[in-house]
Amino acid sequence: MAAWSWDPAGPERRAVAVAPAAVAGAEREGLRAARPDAVARAVRVAHVAVAGGSRRRPSLRPRLDELEARFLRALPSVDPSPAGPVAPPDPPARRYAPVWVPTAARIGLGAGAAGALAAVLRLHSPYWASATAVAVLLGTDARHTRARALHRVTGTLLGTVVTAVLFWLDLPVGVTVAVVGVMLVGIELLIASLYVLAVALITPVALSLVHLGAPGTPGAVLIGIRLGETLVGIAVGLVAGLLLFPRTGSRRLPAAVDRALTAAAAPPNGPADRALRDALVAQHEVATAARAELFAAPGADAQLRRSRQVADLGWALLGARARKEDAPAAWVAARIHRDLGPGA
Repeated sequence: MAAWSWDPAGPERRAVAVAPAAVAGAEREGLRAARPDAVARAVRVAHVAVAGGSRRRPSLRPRLDELEARFLRALPSVDPSPAGPVAPPDPPARRYAPVWVPTAARIGLGAGAAGALAAVLRLHSPYWASATAVAVLLGTDARHTRARALHRVTGTLLGTVVTAVLFWLDLPVGVTVAVVGVMLVGIELLIASLYVLAVALITPVALSLVHLGAPGTPGAVLIGIRLGETLVGIAVGLVAGLLLFPRTGSRRLPAAVDRALTAAAAPPNGPADRALRDALVAQHEVATAARAELFAAPGADAQLRRSRQVADLGWALLGARARKEDAPAAWVAARIHRDLGPGA
């Protein structure tokens, strides 16, 4: 924060300073033989930095406009009228449910099973086992589920150590409330970036509040109850996350890519562009799920590479159409047809 006080436009200025070298290289070597991804990314980062800066420096906008114009001039010129009609890919024969459907089913079944198992084991608070299972399953994919389970176990163990220290100190009620308030602030600061440390604070907060409400219950008993409920929730969450619908993304990815290619091959207009945007968004969601699977379907790696190409060129095509730049749009459409179309 200290650097921001004397140079508030520093990130924007540095982003704009990096882009000229990439654009100059494109002008010097040309983009005809290579994909302009790296240059476009540098220009895009500069554009996002200037447009989203909290304190925009007015002098950066003309420099950015000049860079974008130079980049567009560096693109190879093409005939806006293709030599032959672009044949769209065959539409996929099978239609899949949205990715969120198996995700919602996985979370619901996992939470219900964790609560039921905790009730069967006569644990004190079955809801905490369900809440733990939901926290693990919010990863939405196998790799993230495994990581969140590890963080949950580690954080809970650290939290029980902190809780044991607090119970051993036997702080007055007012001091305990103050400590809980400080830990709640820490949870809000850490929950998005350092989940394991956030869980290490959530556990003493919950147990301290329970101890304040039921001071007669020994601290060791509260800690044992919380550990048991957490372990049940983690175990059920892991089983549900790893075994329920394990190939949701990789099985849907080929159809999602084909739908995006079909939309990209359609004549440009309002409805077609909206369909392309929706197809690219849906493809991104499916590819994200497929990329995180532990046991993906055969051929998933090749389909992931293909989906990245479709996404890069598809969004570039939409951007050129939105700016009514016929030559770049025709170049991108020809690239899609040549690299990713039927027979590519």
